[in-house]
Amino acid sequence: MEFSVCIPTLNRYDLLDKCIDSLLVAGVSEERIFIINNGIYPYGKGQCFNPGYNLGLAKSWNTFITHINGPWLISNDDIIFSKQAIDRFSETDIPGIYAPDSIAGMNFFSCFLLFKEVIDRVGLFDEKISPGYAYFEDNDYKRRLDLVNIGLSNISNCPVEHLRSSTIQNFSDKEMQAHHMKFRRAENNYIKKWGGLPNHEVFVDPHTI
Repeated sequence: MEFSVCIPTLNRYDLLDKCIDSLLVAGVSEERIFIINNGIYPYGKGQCFNPGYNLGLAKSWNTFITHINGPWLISNDDIIFSKQAIDRFSETDIPGIYAPDSIAGMNFFSCFLLFKEVIDRVGLFDEKISPGYAYFEDNDYKRRLDLVNIGLSNISNCPVEHLRSSTIQNFSDKEMQAHHMKFRRAENNYIKKWGGLPNHEVFVDPHTI
């Protein structure tokens, strides 16, 4: 089974280089690697789209899904792939949503394989939760998956390395203040939509944000 590898990135080209190099070593052709460069500097590897501003995570994911043939292996830029992991992804052909067993819990959406059949039932990611940034869009999608009884599945013997090097580590004081404001805004949007924080939702039918 062939898939497209989709990687949004925000100014961490050092991490992105390592991620892409690991894909190439694992046998993924550069023509199958698609990047949304939400940062301010040009980038030359893979099939790169440069919007000129930060689309945010949900809109980046949706852009991949609506413009590139699936299935989609959507990854953070701080994931290092092994050849074994790429082989295991290639062997996964039952429609669903999957992450490597080496990524656990809330890190699931750091690297996940997504099939069109899931999009057909659940829809795209909600860009209104955290517009232009990256918070709670994964919680929102998990909530919607739960409501239609689609589980998050793990692929066994699928080793990847998650460097966990957040772009937040490079923020200035001003950027950190803006970050906290965006987090609170996304948190409030999630509560408004579902009536509570993740695992404490009240609404079955989502409310308008």
